Amino acid sequence: PQYYEHLSLDERRALEGEIVRKCFARTDQQCSFVEHRNYKVVYRRYASLFFLVGVDNDEVRIPPAL
Repeated sequence: PQYYEHLSLDERRALEGEIVRKCFARTDQQCSFVEHRNYKVVYRRYASLFFLVGVDNDEVRIPPAL
């Protein structure tokens, strides 16, 4: 994984573990967006692989609804 802010190895492991457990607990009918701490996580599952991207809430810009 790539991080854009400094986290100790223990902090990284804990964060990754928490996010992965949240993703595993979701059903296929739920959306692929998860909020965790100060992050928005977008994930996609292909067979037994998970692809995850985390974005800091301060960097998320959602366009207004039409």
